[in-house]
Amino acid sequence: MMPIKRNYEHRNVKKLISANPYPTWDGNGTFDWTVIIDGRGFNVRKSLLPVLLEMTNKHCAFCDYYPLSSDFFHPPMEHFDPKSKSPQKAYHWENLFPVCNGCTEEKGEKFDTNLIKPDEEGYEFSKYFKLNGDGRIEPIFPIYILEGKKASITIETYGLNKRTDLRLERKKWIKDYEKLKPKKIDEYPFRFIAQVLSKIENDDDVFNTFLP
Repeated sequence: MMPIKRNYEHRNVKKLISANPYPTWDGNGTFDWTVIIDGRGFNVRKSLLPVLLEMTNKHCAFCDYYPLSSDFFHPPMEHFDPKSKSPQKAYHWENLFPVCNGCTEEKGEKFDTNLIKPDEEGYEFSKYFKLNGDGRIEPIFPIYILEGKKASITIETYGLNKRTDLRLERKKWIKDYEKLKPKKIDEYPFRFIAQVLSKIENDDDVFNTFLP
């Protein structure tokens, strides 16, 4: 889970935000990604998914899986605050994130006000999480401290340790880091792994710390 800086300058983002009245959904009937703006249909998902994928460099906003496809039907586009609970946010730019199938299936309609939002000001992986050699990520603070509580809830909600395939994939990339050492961190499947390990100067320390 890496920090995300939102692009408010893209023309499709501006079009949605400046829509008058702002597109809303009342929660009734079948949800439709298409809204009417200036008398014309505007498919929010099709128009904004490429912008979201550019923002995350084709990584899942929550587990950082890479690469996500820009295909029209995949990947899912996440309503951070579920549309079933907050239909008024169904088309809000700040409520939309690109996610992998695993994250959206695990989260479903769950929501907690303590969930970490990766575009919130000041968010950094190391402020909330620590990495273990077995592929798990854990809260850096105890649950009675706010950062620890938020990290714990986020890990549980998206199944970041529960999903065995995801955990084992992270373990593999930790093991292979010294061999691969990507030149471009955005091409690394779990960028936070490269971020954490790159701060350890001695290769033996990487092995001793994460691969005992």
